[in-house]
Amino acid sequence: MITCVTRYALETVLAFRLLIPSQPLFNVALALKDVRHASSLASNAGVEMKALEVAKSHLQDVQKERGDKGDLAGIYGVVRMESGLPYSLK
Repeated sequence: MITCVTRYALETVLAFRLLIPSQPLFNVALALKDVRHASSLASNAGVEMKALEVAKSHLQDVQKERGDKGDLAGIYGVVRMESGLPYSLK
């Protein structure tokens, strides 16, 4: 059973982790792996998924920009760059 203090501590740690992650929450390499799998399934079914190709392109750009530290949320940074803004808000 989680006590109120333990629950508060856990929520605080999780909130801090979400605000300032030391590692990617969803690594771009894993996201690209999932995209390849979904693309393979779509191809085998004879379906073209244009949104998946756009996501794949953005994820590849995230990987180029951030390398191993790239995260799925980095797509926002790539779209910012496409709009002429810096990758990061910082």
